[in-house]
This record gives sequence, C-alpha cells and structure tokens, in this order.
Amino acid sequence: MRSEFFTRNHEPQIVTLGADNPTVTVAIHLGPKSGILSGTVIDAVTAAPLNPCADFRWAANPSNFRTGTGLVNAKFRVLIPSGTEILWKVWLGGYKPWYYPGTTDKSAASSVRLEPGQVKTVAIELQPDAAATDNTGCRMPVGTTIKP
Repeated sequence: MRSEFFTRNHEPQIVTLGADNPTVTVAIHLGPKSGILSGTVIDAVTAAPLNPCADFRWAANPSNFRTGTGLVNAKFRVLIPSGTEILWKVWLGGYKPWYYPGTTDKSAASSVRLEPGQVKTVAIELQPDAAATDNTGCRMPVGTTIKP
C-alpha cells in the first residue's frame, strides 16, 4: 500500500518482526482491477511528442491524488482506480493546461470513470502558449531517488 490513490477504505496492516515473533501471516486483499488510460501527448502545432506533468485526483476526495512527471509521457499507459470518478489535468511550461475530456477551460473539465479492465485511449494535443509557464505542483519523475 505505497499509495492511497488506489486504497478503498482499507487500513494498512502494521507488522513488526522480532525475536519473540520471527514470522507472521499477512492477508493481502486485492481490490477490483484498475482501468487503463493510454494514448499520446503532442504539440498541437508541430506534432512533436511531449513529456508533460500530470495530475490525477479523486473527484469525491481531491486530497487523494497522484501528481508528477513520468505519469504521462509522449506515449503513455497509466492505471487508474476503476469505478471512481477521476479528475485529470496535463500541463507543461509554454503550453495551455489540458483538462479531461480535452479542454483548456478548467470549468469545462469533467471526470473520467473506467470500469475494471476498461481501456480508454486519449490523444492529447497541448496548445502552445508563451505565457503559460506554471509548473506548480509538478514533482520529479516517478521513481526518482535523491542521494545526498
């Protein structure tokens, strides 16, 4: 349970091993199969592939989210919790932000909901905008390790 993004009201089990209890039995509960978002991200004018920032949030609980670079790349396939309304934003400095289902107008954004195992393919075309420099909330690529 590395991420609460896929957690559905389950509390993590804490296991402590020691001399008095060198082994333990742990029950692993698998939830429903994820939905899959796949597709591409390109510059709308040049068709150049782009590696933007992405943000996925539960519509019912926006504090449950995943944000960063590497979640969505020029060609992507990402798992999202099935049966859950997910808000999705893609952005990159120099481009207008993109909101699902394909708008630059945040007020026109809606959530995506996929059933277990459902695959949805999306072609994202980011619109160049020299004034768009906001990369706020864009974290390091998934799996990045910082060594002192």
